[in-house]
Amino acid sequence: MLEKITKEMFGERVGSTFRVSIGEGDESVDLVLSELEERKAPGGYETFSLAFRGPLEPALEQRMFLFEHETLEPFNLFIVPIARDPDGMIYEAIVNRKVTA
Repeated sequence: MLEKITKEMFGERVGSTFRVSIGEGDESVDLVLSELEERKAPGGYETFSLAFRGPLEPALEQRMFLFEHETLEPFNLFIVPIARDPDGMIYEAIVNRKVTA
């Protein structure tokens, strides 16, 4: 699945909302993609970070979640909570993948 997760697919969606499944059934929370940052990577690799902002509650733990977006196929992404402020929680995902020609 990682081969389908590209910088371009997120670059077009900064500021948009992703629905994240957090439990059994329909339990979910909305996270907004607030930032995409390209990172230095060795030749043949693509590395970037994604920052998502969500509500203070429920606070999500560090783990893999199923993400859905109205214009994308569902995908799994590992996120880590990195900050909390009065406006909500901030989560980060780091993508490091080999680029295929």
